[in-house]
Amino acid sequence: MTNRRSIFKLFLVVCVVSLFVLFFASDTMSFSKYFEKTPTSKLKCDCSHLPFSNVETQHTRVNETRTTFDIQKHKNGKFGIIREVFVGKERPLQHDVSIVTHLDGTRLQNSIDLANSWEGPIQVTVFLPTRKIWNITVNTIKHIRSKEVNVRRFVTYHILFPLRKDYYSVKVKEEKKLKQNNNLEFLTFPLDETFKNGNVTIEKVLEEFSETNIKFALEGSTREHIAFYPQTIAMNVALSSCKTDYFLCIDSDLIPSEGLRKHFIAFAENHNLYALAKYHPPKARVGDIAHTKRAGNDVCYIHKDNEVRLPDMYVIPAFQTKKEYPIPRTLKSLRAAVDAKTAGRFFQDIDSSSYPQTNHWKWLRTSDGGNLLSCLYEVKYSRLYEPFVITRKGIPMYDERFSGWSEVESHHKLLLATLGYRFIVLQNGFLVHYGWKVASHVSEQKRHERDVHRGVWKDFNNDLKTL
Repeated sequence: MTNRRSIFKLFLVVCVVSLFVLFFASDTMSFSKYFEKTPTSKLKCDCSHLPFSNVETQHTRVNETRTTFDIQKHKNGKFGIIREVFVGKERPLQHDVSIVTHLDGTRLQNSIDLANSWEGPIQVTVFLPTRKIWNITVNTIKHIRSKEVNVRRFVTYHILFPLRKDYYSVKVKEEKKLKQNNNLEFLTFPLDETFKNGNVTIEKVLEEFSETNIKFALEGSTREHIAFYPQTIAMNVALSSCKTDYFLCIDSDLIPSEGLRKHFIAFAENHNLYALAKYHPPKARVGDIAHTKRAGNDVCYIHKDNEVRLPDMYVIPAFQTKKEYPIPRTLKSLRAAVDAKTAGRFFQDIDSSSYPQTNHWKWLRTSDGGNLLSCLYEVKYSRLYEPFVITRKGIPMYDERFSGWSEVESHHKLLLATLGYRFIVLQNGFLVHYGWKVASHVSEQKRHERDVHRGVWKDFNNDLKTL
């Protein structure tokens, strides 16, 4: 009997030790994987949830042979939304920064350029002028993914399309409710004739896709501008799908400087920006928002003592370059291009309100060209300022009453400034627009769309008074 008890006790000890070893090995593996995928392992974040809550819930990956999708009906009744039509194969860590953007079918090349320059998570909403071109849209994206490794790895595509022809009108009419999980006929994608030749070039595919989009777009549309393009809704679809703590909302035709994503992650880790903190709800009254504190010239925001505060807007200066010249990706090449007058401030020749407050020339003088991002100076907000910023998830969405060419970034930054967000310019990181903006880009169609929104601006400004 004694021997049996001894054997049983020995068996229990072996079981407990085995379980402990398995548990420890599992945790060690998780921890090592986290550091392998994080661009920098010099963590200073004291979050108690690291690294295990950094693993997000697995989202369903799109099967390449899948023929049906869940359709969401937008709250205004005018648009259908299909999320995650194609999903980047590399699932992002929560402690990362995503590019959030949108485009119409004439600019699908931009998603390739962004994937190759950012090399990290990207959320893209593609606007279709009609559901009739669903098939060629899916086939085009599939073809791009088959040819472009970084698109396949990093880019998640969402689709936005009109449910009705008068989607640009201000008033909303009642219509039959679109059922969720509706397997509609147009949501199948047999292989189009264009794609049967496996050697067809991306250039040919994109050219045909671009022409198809213009063909079905509203009157007044061109390759340069799709009439009444619903960019605020498109941006919100991508923004609400973002999986990372930080994001950068930009136009799809802007290219980030070399290493910007990796350098911002290091900046966020060094300043503990990933730590848990409480934030005011988006519509907090201005008087309720606590003033942020500075802990030195290079630290503009730190989670400390659980203070309630708003995350800062980290301004990334935007430049533009002439198309016949290569896009500068380093500070050295950017300075050389500016000196040669082949690059300059974004909207340099046609805009005196939206971007100059960033003070690009001061930024060029004071950035040191190194790999470290740090805070250079704070920009005092003035009306119509619309910088491109990296900020933390949880900010207010874009106001969807604005549509088309209607200064949508201006309204959003005005809202953020009214709520108390601060604009801090970071050194070394920048964006470059491929092509030089000139006054002629403001077409009659764009002027018409801006005029249509005069009343929307009036309503929006009245709403700000209630904050």
